[in-house]
Amino acid sequence: MFTGAILIMLTLLFVTCNKDEESPYTLYEGSLGRTGYCSVVNSEGNLYIVGSRASEILVLKTSLKGELIWEKTYNLFGTEVSSYGWTIEESYDNGFIISAYNSWDIYYNGLLKINASGDSVWSYILQDTGHVALQAVAEAADHSIIVVYEEETDIYEDKHQITVSKISPYGELISSKVHPDIFTREVWFNGWAADQDGNVILSTSQYNQAGSVWTVNSGLDIISQVPFQYGKEVAYFSETPGTFLCADEVYGHSQLLPLSKEVPGNDPLWERDFQMPCTGWADHLWIGPSPGGYIVLGVLRDEVKGYYYDIHPFCMKLDTAGNQNWLWNEKVDFNGIPYNFHFISENDYLIIGRDWDGNESIALWRVR
Repeated sequence: MFTGAILIMLTLLFVTCNKDEESPYTLYEGSLGRTGYCSVVNSEGNLYIVGSRASEILVLKTSLKGELIWEKTYNLFGTEVSSYGWTIEESYDNGFIISAYNSWDIYYNGLLKINASGDSVWSYILQDTGHVALQAVAEAADHSIIVVYEEETDIYEDKHQITVSKISPYGELISSKVHPDIFTREVWFNGWAADQDGNVILSTSQYNQAGSVWTVNSGLDIISQVPFQYGKEVAYFSETPGTFLCADEVYGHSQLLPLSKEVPGNDPLWERDFQMPCTGWADHLWIGPSPGGYIVLGVLRDEVKGYYYDIHPFCMKLDTAGNQNWLWNEKVDFNGIPYNFHFISENDYLIIGRDWDGNESIALWRVR
């Protein structure tokens, strides 16, 4: 790999906090949903966040300054079963599709549709028995909702079977298709997106194997599975359809963060190794496009007493060629885990994350 030039620019941190003006972070009671898919900025420029509070789905609506507009909770599975929010996506009619689960044991999965005011429109229970894991939820070009889930059919042999379902825009099951040909060890779904042709594109990986890109068509068939080169184990969507931002999973302690941009089955468009400022190891958690390049979110781990690790968030901006523009990392006031980012203006980003200290909280902060 080529070694990217490391230009570290310490950046200023600003947050508008509606609870404590002296705090650099806005904290809300609750826990977050899925990394990268737990928050969305709607067409009107407001932020919607999904997670859970106690045993109910939690949705927060805030401004891009972190000012709370409203918060609401929902119980999707009834009073006897917990409901945890997982993903949120703005729908074609400016409402929101929320996916939820009961536990990672895993028994209950479902969808909840709300309008922009947070009122419940409909709900649908996808699965209420068996070891079934919700893996991807996307609104397709025809406004139907494509859901991918994985059933652990043999706990002792680690065998998993993929099922794809299509739900109407009104919360009714249209069809489901089981894929017995995909009967493998556990598959991890790193990201998903709908294209203009009615397909849903899935980025997948398995332990110690090259990642691959799957395509699900409107008939719920998995029509292609194209792998990356070995070592490119996790792939995130870039700004251009068909190209991906790839990261190696380094098994063991490493301060190197290897990243690349590539098309599945082809040589990389660029490769970079970033030496990260930590004494333990660096983890990438989410990578996505932003104006003029890409944002990389993750955590840095520093050794304490030989084997304990302090965990600190980082946010890194790359240009379109993969060169580092700046790196922000917080090692003083905040131990947190970043889950998603949203562009505000040039070199000004709102980060949504999890507070690692004390009681678990949803944290919002701005990096500029």
